[in-house]
Order: sequence, then structure tokens, then C-alpha cells
Amino acid sequence: MEKKVALIVDDDIVNQKLLNTILSDLGYSTVIVDNGEEGVSCYRKKTKLDIILLDMHMPYLNGLDAVRIIRDIEIKENRKHIPVIAVTAFSMEGNKETCISAGCDDYISKPYEREIIIKMVNKYNYLTT
Repeated sequence: MEKKVALIVDDDIVNQKLLNTILSDLGYSTVIVDNGEEGVSCYRKKTKLDIILLDMHMPYLNGLDAVRIIRDIEIKENRKHIPVIAVTAFSMEGNKETCISAGCDDYISKPYEREIIIKMVNKYNYLTT
């Protein structure tokens, strides 16, 4: 059975390592990039991605703009829908709705809780089988 692939887009090394560890424990191989521009570039090139965890506040291209570009590519190139989970340190009222309306499928606020990440990723596992 081929491993599922997760794209982690986050500019913080600690968050990258934490998400990588949790996703690896769930059987995913991971691709890690530091900003939205690199995330979009990786999405364009990578033929197999099963889920994207996307930080909302990064340099060069923020997560909201990155997910809009990813969704636009999906439509224009008739690609399979990839679940995108927004991750953000700013859990203010309305943030989840903003992320969802930009094209994210779901939302996790930092600091991360391992059980919440596992539950969220497993929620979208069925979409990628």
C-alpha cells in the first residue's frame, strides 16, 4: 500500500517538526515548505498529495492567498480536491469562517493538541483513499 502524502506549509520550524512527527506516526510521508509561495509551487509540481496543512500567517504569500491559488489550480486543471486544513495562532472569532470561505476545508488553532490533529487528519482520510 502506497503511503499517503501530506504537505506541511509553515514558517515555524517547531510547528513543522511537531506536525511532521504526528503525521509520520499516522503513516504519512511529508513534504515541508516554509511559506505560501513554496506551498503553491509544491502543489503545482507534486502529482500525489493527500492533505495540506497550511499556516495562515507566513511571509511572501499568506495561507489565505495560497489556498485561493490552490483551489483555482484545482478548478482550471480539473484536479482532485485536496483537503486543506488551516492552522493559525490567531484563534479569534470569525477566523474559521474566513479560512473556510477562502477555500480551506477545516481549521485548527495553535498551540496544537496531538489528539485534535489526529482527529482532523483522520476526518479527511476517507476523501483520499
